[in-house]
Amino acid sequence: MGNKEKSFDDLVSILLIALITILCVIFILYAFEFNGGISNSQTTWGEFGDFFGGIAGSLISLFAVILLFVTYRLQKEELAKTSKALDNQNEQLNVHHFRDTVFKLLDRKDDVIDKLHYDKQSKLEGIAKLNGQLRTVLKRKEELSILAHNNWWEKNRKYMITYFTTVVSALEFMRTYNLDNIIKDRIIGLYFATFDRREIELLENVFKGHSESSLYDEDRKFFEKYKGIFL
Repeated sequence: MGNKEKSFDDLVSILLIALITILCVIFILYAFEFNGGISNSQTTWGEFGDFFGGIAGSLISLFAVILLFVTYRLQKEELAKTSKALDNQNEQLNVHHFRDTVFKLLDRKDDVIDKLHYDKQSKLEGIAKLNGQLRTVLKRKEELSILAHNNWWEKNRKYMITYFTTVVSALEFMRTYNLDNIIKDRIIGLYFATFDRREIELLENVFKGHSESSLYDEDRKFFEKYKGIFL
């Protein structure tokens, strides 16, 4: 039995003893004041009943109100504790869901890289070669760089589309998920800490190539915000 339940039981016992004691005192005072043995008069019994019942009923009602108030306070406290416990449980479930989803997205991205094979280069070496070509494209004159980037993108679409969209979908999920910022930042940090520098440079350049479009603007800002974690 908890402390609250024990305190409530003790209070009920005290109030019950106090009620019985007060009623006994009233009965004794009545008998002493009106001096008399057991009456044979129905009227006398009626007067006694009215007197005793009026006082006893008022006292019992008072004690009932006190108990009702105490019960309400206890229930209110228990409800608050239950609500807090449920909130904490929901928050933990929310954290687990966010973490598990982020790690699944990371596994998907790694799987894409494992399958990537570009110009006789595989995995991260292929990423580096794609980035080298894109870096050269973006060094051209400003008015030609966007067009050159688009041409590069179309040429290498089959290599880039799955990788880039996988990363962007992860950025979108992490950016919009409602979670405490401290916990969220830690999990996001774990995600980004697994990136290779060659991946980061490629993503930077792809976002630069899309700078004229607002399609990936929010994801680019999110990417820039957390870039310091892995550079």
